[in-house]
Amino acid sequence: MVVGKGDGAFYRKVLSAPETLNPYGTKQVPPKVEEVDGKWSATEGGRTIEAYSLDNPHSTGYIIPYIPDVKLGFVTDIWSPAPQIPPANPGTTALVKGVQKMGIQMDRMAGGHGGVGNFADLAKTVQ
Repeated sequence: MVVGKGDGAFYRKVLSAPETLNPYGTKQVPPKVEEVDGKWSATEGGRTIEAYSLDNPHSTGYIIPYIPDVKLGFVTDIWSPAPQIPPANPGTTALVKGVQKMGIQMDRMAGGHGGVGNFADLAKTVQ
């Protein structure tokens, strides 16, 4: 599991908790939790996925997952991609500025609350 900086201890504790409601039981496997501070990357089956830390007013330890070969990122809460682009706000401004600062070549972003949006359209509203 890949999480933002400072969130690792919480997820290790949750993932190590005993399973008391599962009637079938499972083998306990020590959780592997990696904290992202800057950039994280892994390649599996020929596809690379990256995660970037993003300072923003919504939460600490926030990361943006990104798939470089399709220029697709994932975002939740600080922007909910939809056909109508909202006016710039502190969350969308932090997102656009962070993506630009990190040099991510983002075309689209999938939202945790539904849609997929064109990142260039959001960047125009912030600038």
